[in-house]
Amino acid sequence: MFTLAAMVTLTAMGGEERLRWDIHPIEHLNLPGYLHTVAHAIAPDGAITGRDGSTNSSIGWHAFVWTASGGTVPCVDDQWILSEGDAINSSHVVAGSVSTCPQNGACSAAATILNTSSSPQLLSPLIPEFLMIQTITETGHILFAQGIIGSFNINGFVSLPGGSVLPLPLPDSAWSITLAGMTEPEPTSGMVTIAGSAWATPHRTPMIWRLAPDETVMSLELPDADEGGMVEAILADGIILGSIRIDGVDTPCSWSPIAYDYTLLTDSVEEIGYSSAKIGTIDGARAGQFMLGSERAIWHIGATGELTIVDAASLGLPASDLKPTSYLPDGSLLIEALDLQIYSSTIGTWRLDTGFSLLTDRAFGAAVFETAGPSTAIAGADDGTLALNRYPNAWAALAIMPGDVDGSGAVTIDDLLAILSLWGLCETPCLEDLDASGDLGVDDLLIVLSHL
Repeated sequence: MFTLAAMVTLTAMGGEERLRWDIHPIEHLNLPGYLHTVAHAIAPDGAITGRDGSTNSSIGWHAFVWTASGGTVPCVDDQWILSEGDAINSSHVVAGSVSTCPQNGACSAAATILNTSSSPQLLSPLIPEFLMIQTITETGHILFAQGIIGSFNINGFVSLPGGSVLPLPLPDSAWSITLAGMTEPEPTSGMVTIAGSAWATPHRTPMIWRLAPDETVMSLELPDADEGGMVEAILADGIILGSIRIDGVDTPCSWSPIAYDYTLLTDSVEEIGYSSAKIGTIDGARAGQFMLGSERAIWHIGATGELTIVDAASLGLPASDLKPTSYLPDGSLLIEALDLQIYSSTIGTWRLDTGFSLLTDRAFGAAVFETAGPSTAIAGADDGTLALNRYPNAWAALAIMPGDVDGSGAVTIDDLLAILSLWGLCETPCLEDLDASGDLGVDDLLIVLSHL
């Protein structure tokens, strides 16, 4: 899963560059047979983890770490037939699972620390129940949920860097938990804040847990409406995003990291009702998904508070369900659009001032994504690098160096000449259009000059 880091703004004299990418396949592991790769998470430095392998029981699937410099390297899984990476930090420590599926009986899985140089460290017992790794911090704290044998109850746990595992306490009336994420330890106190929701009677309860350096865990029920609420995400600055229910309508809101009072994100319940705030940035942007007629659309609130509705028609797409995946370092929103007629996915970016751009129009080597088929985008790294899935392979979309017009890896006089040779209006796709303004002009030249 993904933890939002501080936003990085790519700026230059005279213009602001929009992200562009160079797409590369994530190489398969050295395994026999027909393989498929699935990327699950990307680290702040661009390292990717997931699983590669086969449903053939003699091959199985196995966790890996991929980097642009080192390619795909298997995690040591000590011959477990099934292992996969679900979260990764910049030290390339992987939080994932190992599991076994006997010929008779249910599969059993355990939360696990994985890496490429040492044996896996099990954080929980093998049990034939639900297991979900939520995230791993840069300091090595791991947040995960695991079911209880013989029931539908889900409990939450946090693993400390030393390996000890602590349960997250729930209110007496609660019977299950949904986890949303956690922050890095606070610089002065060392406290870690965990956000989630308790499934309780008579309704869901938004919650936080505060993990102290002495390994004590304190829980706090967040203020909400009388009908309960749901936590979806926690940002790097401690702001919590989600929804509260008012008169039967799920209404987007946020909770402050100080008093934990909630603030409604819109006064128009009818306009974006039945919705939660799912993603955001530390400068105040927020987005979520809601039903608009028969399609799922996106609402976006900018840092100054303006509300914008984004639907398939406004993007020039056929009838599609839209999903906001993450905000990118240039302030644009990464979007997946699922065509409701042919089950084909489109990936692109949207920004209020420059509109919608297809990934294939802003990336070199994107031919594989130009044909119809389902694709998935994982939230990006700090520099905007993306992890992408398109069965049966996974891909890395590497963010191109600012000012590098031709994607050569360096900013040279050739980049200036490329803009001058195409001066003026630039028809899509136009990778030379650095600021996505629709034409090549002075602003593009100034961006190159600032990085020459």
